[in-house]
Amino acid sequence: MTPTTTLQSQIISHYLFDDGFELGEKEGLPGIKETIEKTLDAIYAIHGKSRELSDRAWNVEPDATPFQKLRAAVHSVIGEDASVVERGDLVTCYQTLRIARNEELKESRLRFWMALPGSDVDFPRLMLCTGNDVEALFHAWIEEHPECLETTKLSLIYKSLDHLPPEIGLFTSLEVLNLANNSIKELPPEIGHLTSLKGLDLSNNKLEKLPAEIGHLKSLVELELLGNRLKELPPQIGSLASLASLCLNHNYLEGGLPREIGLLSSLQQLSLVNCHLKRLPPEIGGMAQLKMLDLARNQLKRLPRRIGRLSNLGHLNVESNCLRKLPAEIGKLTKLHTLLLERNGKLTTLPSEIRHLESLTFLDLLENLEGLPFEAGYLSGLEYLDVPHELFRTLPWEIRSMAVVKMFDKTRIARLREMGVLANPQAEERRSS
Repeated sequence: MTPTTTLQSQIISHYLFDDGFELGEKEGLPGIKETIEKTLDAIYAIHGKSRELSDRAWNVEPDATPFQKLRAAVHSVIGEDASVVERGDLVTCYQTLRIARNEELKESRLRFWMALPGSDVDFPRLMLCTGNDVEALFHAWIEEHPECLETTKLSLIYKSLDHLPPEIGLFTSLEVLNLANNSIKELPPEIGHLTSLKGLDLSNNKLEKLPAEIGHLKSLVELELLGNRLKELPPQIGSLASLASLCLNHNYLEGGLPREIGLLSSLQQLSLVNCHLKRLPPEIGGMAQLKMLDLARNQLKRLPRRIGRLSNLGHLNVESNCLRKLPAEIGKLTKLHTLLLERNGKLTTLPSEIRHLESLTFLDLLENLEGLPFEAGYLSGLEYLDVPHELFRTLPWEIRSMAVVKMFDKTRIARLREMGVLANPQAEERRSS
């Protein structure tokens, strides 16, 4: 490959494919689509490519943004031979895209700037400037105020951010970054520069994926991703060696979790409520320090046998799933104190190995079982048991004789007394008098 072709490939890869930003037809750039179309026409005309190929690429998706169409159209040429695209063509593409990107980033960049210590941004005036001018002014301000880069905590909650500007990568001293409750769709690769970061809150945004660079955050202890649109996690998530808490509630992980999730050897809390999960990778058993695992409101039909390797697990919630049975290895969780199994319609019994859960104090089985194995009577530490009324009579006497029912709600206690399963203190007092 010639040096020129190598340069072309680098420009194409970095600016057209890796950045992945979306180009919108925004006010202030009325000619952006026309400029891109002219650029494409020039590329195809110079290299004798079929206009049909261009049209097909341009119309790859009816709702695609101009940038996505440009990327597809250019790729239809360079996918065969990168050398057919002249450097001048690529520079024109890059300049067009850079202008568009800065215009799209302009408002979020200004809002980010406003949140920095010592900032005195005149938002209405700067919104009248071009995106390129805002970028230049922001960088000039940072050079004049280098102390802002030393901040260790930055909160950008409810800042109406559509994007996180790439300048975030300059704040390498950050230890806590809160970006909750915005509309961020993607993170820039520069997020990976924040190697001192310990807490990152991205709750309630519009993220559909995480960049591979997230794996560079080796100091990260807490990662909040609740309420996004994540469809998958990058395998680099397994590189977060210090991560102790990971919350992914209310996402769309239908494709499951990557195998690398099992590499999170420091993880203590993992919350995956309502993530549309259908299966768990067996590698989840590698999280030796895990103490809390919340899998409620998914579509799990079974738990992997390696779950028995979670020797420090104390809290397991699998409510509202599709479990048919529990693996026998559940009995190896000797530190488990809370087990929530409510609303698993096809789970009709528990394995006899449940007798080994010597630390279990809270067991919720409401709306599930047809009966409990007699081994459940060995759960001498049980303090709270929630089962259907009709099942209570069939419980091993060792459990019924415990004081566990003291924690039932008043309505259920009254019902159990009506059934004659529990003694009625008032009736006993009347009889004795």
